[in-house]
Amino acid sequence: MEMISILLLDEDREYAALLAQRLAAAGREFSVAAAAPSAAFGSVDGGRANAPHDFAILSEAAAAESLARGADFGGARRVILSESGNAPADGRGCLYADRFGRVSSLAALLRAEYAALHGNGGFPQNLGGAVKYIGCFGLGGCCGTSSVAIGIGRDFAAHKGRRTLYVSLETLEAEGLCMRRAEGERHIGDFLYLLLRGREADLRLFLEACLFRDNCGLARFFPSPVLNDLARASPEESGAFLRFLDACGGFDVVVLDLGSACGDLVLQTARLCDALVLVENGSLPDTGKRERAAALLRAAWRPSGDGDPLRVESMLRFSYGADEEAAAETAREAGEAKPAPEDGGERIEIDYDSASFRRFDGVTDFVLTGEFGFGIRRLSDSLLARICE
Repeated sequence: MEMISILLLDEDREYAALLAQRLAAAGREFSVAAAAPSAAFGSVDGGRANAPHDFAILSEAAAAESLARGADFGGARRVILSESGNAPADGRGCLYADRFGRVSSLAALLRAEYAALHGNGGFPQNLGGAVKYIGCFGLGGCCGTSSVAIGIGRDFAAHKGRRTLYVSLETLEAEGLCMRRAEGERHIGDFLYLLLRGREADLRLFLEACLFRDNCGLARFFPSPVLNDLARASPEESGAFLRFLDACGGFDVVVLDLGSACGDLVLQTARLCDALVLVENGSLPDTGKRERAAALLRAAWRPSGDGDPLRVESMLRFSYGADEEAAAETAREAGEAKPAPEDGGERIEIDYDSASFRRFDGVTDFVLTGEFGFGIRRLSDSLLARICE
């Protein structure tokens, strides 16, 4: 197993020792050395501060001191543990993590960044650029991420003239949304099987047998009968799948439903996206978890700090009762009471509109009309300007 070397510098020795211990326990590939900043910068030549490491995890104070002393940590990727939100930036593309966040999230960020720098079992570090990728991630469950992602795809396909494909990375696909599972249809698992067998001559023809196109022209794979085969694929397998989509010439835009869990596959895939959409439930108060997840995705998507994701406040309600108008009004009031965003990124609201949703033959479907459709249109217009113009 290839080891990932980590230097952890924090003035709180007990915290540093505990974090080092938990990081080592989070993955056998992590080799962690913890020290106080004074010890690392104490010698004439910088000591540990100039020794080669893959990552240097720094407190805000240690980051400021390293910037003042010009320490390069042997070219290591820097990760700043932010507590106050005023962590020093030195223009070298630092990553940021919550000082008191979950160790598993920090470990996932390190693995994703290491994979991007050194490769990871065949997962691509970049793609050719002919196809534009839009990643949609939910800041919490049940916030309408799949509806927003499919809505973006439908608008691109029906109103913007782009050949568009929707792909879900969720372990449990939202197959009941917008499409009924038809018995006997080829699904994404069948396509992955043929792809990994290397029968390239058949793939483009077989692709059409695995796709469903709705009345807006949006293409998507028939879902696997049980768990999503793509979500369970290895980095090499999922990398081969994305490379094929990029090279097959069948699509202009691929909308990726990233789900709401910051796993390795999601963080790796986010790096390949041309645009990132973060969807949150606009009717719920922010407990701080949203911003931690947003920061993790943001760091994986643009480690250099160039560009901001689109933030979407979703007011969706999937209840069909007499209190729909009251629920919509409550959602709007909660959204208006929220403080203004501090990240400076663009923010778009997807309004509640029960007329856009319907049940037909056991399937929850929606159309791009009314307030819901107007929000999707604003979102897709902004995305078009970002990635295609």
